[in-house]
Amino acid sequence: MGEGTEKEEQVNTSSSARGVISAAIDAMDAHDAEALAELFVAGGSVEDENEVHTGRAAIRRWFAATPEIALEVLRERSSGPDHEVEAKAHGDYPGSPLTFRYRFRLAGDRIEAVTITPA
Repeated sequence: MGEGTEKEEQVNTSSSARGVISAAIDAMDAHDAEALAELFVAGGSVEDENEVHTGRAAIRRWFAATPEIALEVLRERSSGPDHEVEAKAHGDYPGSPLTFRYRFRLAGDRIEAVTITPA
């Protein structure tokens, strides 16, 4: 998830949790909507800009419509199934780069939900 990443706090984070979150960030960096959607459980969801996108097909459509970004991970925090990543998103959009919080809820080795908010 980026070299030189500052680990502010990491509690009970399994290697599978780190792996799926890292894969999600890699998919976002590659702007690969298919790869990102496949990391979610079948009824998984993404909340972004106060809109919820539920199910893999909806997640694919949502992400395909977003601008291409490159994420610079600033911090990670984990507790049980909840994982938060704060990252600077560099892209071709007004105000770039912007910093966001990506709050992941995991179900085993899949993503159940992600909420994206400004940091």
